[in-house]
Amino acid sequence: MSTTSTVATSVSIHAAPARDGDETVLPVLNGRGALVPFHSRTRGDHAHVTLIDTMAGPLGGDEITIDATVSAGARLRVDSAGCALALAGPNGGTATHDTRITVGDEAELCWSPEPVIAAAGSDLIMRNSVTLAPKARLLLRDVQVLGRAEESPGKLATCLTVARSGKPILDQELLFGAGNPTWSSPVVLADHRATGNLLYVSPELSEVMCAPFLLSNSPGSGHAMVTPLAESAVLVTAAAPDARRVNTLLEEGHQRIHETLDSGIMTGLTNM
Repeated sequence: MSTTSTVATSVSIHAAPARDGDETVLPVLNGRGALVPFHSRTRGDHAHVTLIDTMAGPLGGDEITIDATVSAGARLRVDSAGCALALAGPNGGTATHDTRITVGDEAELCWSPEPVIAAAGSDLIMRNSVTLAPKARLLLRDVQVLGRAEESPGKLATCLTVARSGKPILDQELLFGAGNPTWSSPVVLADHRATGNLLYVSPELSEVMCAPFLLSNSPGSGHAMVTPLAESAVLVTAAAPDARRVNTLLEEGHQRIHETLDSGIMTGLTNM
């Protein structure tokens, strides 16, 4: 008789404006498996959901699926209570983590979970797919750490695809760790062990778009680049010795983006 210890996890989040239009409510908020979505609080007209891990992982063979929809006019912030630690499963196998996000017109989403750590022996594929309406606003942050202290990383593949009004904004695939010999080359991460993206999408960016620029180019403290994309979007990418420095660089990039905008234009995500 064969046994399996893999876990199938699914989370569904639906944010919608209240009938009076002054707040955001959550008509759908449920989870099954290793993740529990918790409505921690409502701040102003933003609903706030925190994803809480109830067990270690993901382990090899686990499957995680998250579906998040922000209806027109709603405002939602999603974060997590702690880092996700990818570990080798007792039966081997590849873990998958799929997130599907839809944001409607005049809706805002801040998606900012804690980093994912690819521990030695782990094998994880992470896919994030985002669909935006023409007037949607998005602030998406994702950070990966390759291995714990004093250990080699596991195998990590990430894919981020974003489309607005049916037009692609970003289609990015990255391969790190075991089995991917070029990830630590000088043209990728070199000796850094943490990397991350911050994607900012807002209609107002079409009015004042910054030119690409290096935010930091110091070998000891990391590297970061701010790059404008099509469809009113800007991408900040960073690589650094640890997740704390990566998050600092991403936040500096976020602030620099707002420095290019006229005072008072940006609301909502500016203060999220």
